[in-house]
Amino acid sequence: MILIYLNKIINKTPLVNKSNNFYQVNDMADILERILSSRYIGNGVYSVEQVKAGEEIVNFLMTPSFDKYPYKAATSTLEIEENTNIFSLSLNSPTFLPLDINQKLDLLKELANLDDDSYIQILFCKRTDNWRVPLINKYEAYLKGNTNPLDNTLLCNVQTKVINFLSSVTGVNETIDEIEEIENKILQDGFRIEVRLVASDSVVKNVNESLKSITLFNSAQFNQVETLEYAPYLQSRSFRHESVDIIFSKQELLLLLQKETTFKPITNNSSIKAINSTPQNNSALQILADPPPQQIANESKEKLLNQGLKRIKLIKQDLKIKEIVKSASVQIIKAYIPKDKAYSNFKNKIEDIRAATGNQNITLEIGDEPDIINFCLPQDQQHPIYLKTFLESPQFEKFKQDNELPIIIGEKTDGKPLFGSLTNFRHMLVSGTSGSGKSVFVNTVITTLLLSVPSDRLNLYLIDPKFVELSVYETFPQTKKLVTDMMDSLVLLNKICIQMDKRYELFKEQGVKNIQDYNQKEDNRIPYMVIVIDEFADLMITNKTVENYIIRIAQKGRAAGIHLILATQRPSVDVVTGLIKANMPVRISFKVASGTDSRTILDKTGAEKLMGKGDGIAKIEGCLNELERFQAPVISMDSEEEGRIFEQLSNYFSELPTSKDEIDDVRILTPIEKLKAHIAQTGETRISELQKMMGIRINDVSNLVKELVQEGWLQKEGRGYKLIISEEELEEWR
Repeated sequence: MILIYLNKIINKTPLVNKSNNFYQVNDMADILERILSSRYIGNGVYSVEQVKAGEEIVNFLMTPSFDKYPYKAATSTLEIEENTNIFSLSLNSPTFLPLDINQKLDLLKELANLDDDSYIQILFCKRTDNWRVPLINKYEAYLKGNTNPLDNTLLCNVQTKVINFLSSVTGVNETIDEIEEIENKILQDGFRIEVRLVASDSVVKNVNESLKSITLFNSAQFNQVETLEYAPYLQSRSFRHESVDIIFSKQELLLLLQKETTFKPITNNSSIKAINSTPQNNSALQILADPPPQQIANESKEKLLNQGLKRIKLIKQDLKIKEIVKSASVQIIKAYIPKDKAYSNFKNKIEDIRAATGNQNITLEIGDEPDIINFCLPQDQQHPIYLKTFLESPQFEKFKQDNELPIIIGEKTDGKPLFGSLTNFRHMLVSGTSGSGKSVFVNTVITTLLLSVPSDRLNLYLIDPKFVELSVYETFPQTKKLVTDMMDSLVLLNKICIQMDKRYELFKEQGVKNIQDYNQKEDNRIPYMVIVIDEFADLMITNKTVENYIIRIAQKGRAAGIHLILATQRPSVDVVTGLIKANMPVRISFKVASGTDSRTILDKTGAEKLMGKGDGIAKIEGCLNELERFQAPVISMDSEEEGRIFEQLSNYFSELPTSKDEIDDVRILTPIEKLKAHIAQTGETRISELQKMMGIRINDVSNLVKELVQEGWLQKEGRGYKLIISEEELEEWR
């Protein structure tokens, strides 16, 4: 506790954030109230910024990385030219003397109404140290007649004694009665503040004139500063050491910020090269659910970990911590490996570590630097990450420009986004038990493709044996086929294979090797085909023939612009066969039932220890890390809201141009035709086995078999039946 107290005295407030969140915002009044009431307001540097360029104005908010808000993310670049005029706000009297908080300055609005361009940056952070003590000392000196007390306490006392001595000599009483406005300021929360303004002399002259309206016991004005000295602080959005004693009350801070307005983003370059945002142009994004305000829990697991390691005698002293990284689902403690230990000492004791800490989901990783070990501990409470946040981010906007089929996988354990592209992935295999987040992930992948790929460049073919998981996409114009029946699925996959061969013939005629080359050469562009199979295990169990189609598409589909996404709850070896795994370079696993299932998908254990609800591991071919843990996003946490979102998106896309369906209509087979197809493909004639394949009542299967006997397909033989039709006829049904 003593060290913490001393640290607060020495480091009165943070000077700069290690990393920031940067948002484009509109309603500044509402935002400021939320910021000033944040529990992190004293732990990092915050800034409100306004850029005026011609007729257009835009506001930005910067917060520390650990204080997140559901606003539109933006990127920022701040370039300062040598001849740029920089001005800094200063108080003309000691900081304990207040400004007139009963006036309405509205500084941001004042700048917005002026004709010239401008850029203002307001940095602030709540003071959490003993800042009141020196202010009270100055106030007491002020009451004794020292109207301009020095910052240094010792010199201030000397100054006051001299004034008192002179008063006694002259006989003039210089004491002042207590002043309510000053005491109110000292009793309120105090904020360290710095205001920088980049503008012309005429703008500053107008602003300084307006600042006169808030003069009370103190006054403020902008003064020009050295560009070379101030530019680094302006660009890094950091406090200067010298500004530590500039303190504003909450009401004084509110004076500088406008109440309510709506701004348009900057679309043209200004003489002030300030901030460049990358807003999301796709209006369909506005339909998605906005994330609620959330803050990632800050409770450190360091103490728990050290206690557990000491309990099993792996360490004698606390680990030396390099860094603690918190994400939506896990907390990573990066620690130096003790000199008398090796990574294997910890790895071999993983079960003991879990028992000692009371957490069976703790995992270990080799650090990204020498002698570093990463302890991954689950957060006490998982925070959902919303898809809209990723889609609006400038990182995804840039990624989308370079990739034709971009998808969002989630947020990595270091808090950074994890993106991918089906054009690079080729195909993707997804596994996870019920409640793990598998189906939600598949939905976010499909939604991302719908919102990121032009509607005439994407054709979806969905196979949904459960009838409910993918049915929301049935009315979307990009969805060319939605099939729920097992036999109809086989017919669809067969027709896709035929279409794939036709595309290769077309490429050969045009002298190109793949869909990208063809679309660059030809005006009549070919759309991408994405096939999503929600429960692949059901297809494999019903009919093994499906594996042949899957492997053909997996091996040849990428160049033809055909990509597979397979999802299953049962990643057993009879479902995810060796041939399928070999052609699925990207595999995503959410929580699975056992280490065996994890090895089937990822070739390693670990997925059985995941926490569910979107906590996943990605095995991506060519990725720096063999396995990457992440938290998958959600569209909405409210199922009713999600239904409304899909309905609105469907209506939105119905008005956009789409490509034609290259696959002929999949004719719905009658029950007797399905039975013929099953028998032709498997050779099975036992009623009990046919009933499993058909998924209907055994009496109905028995009646259908009798019809086949009458047609001359089957012949009764003892208690069973045998095939009597020719091989040529069977081939027609295969």
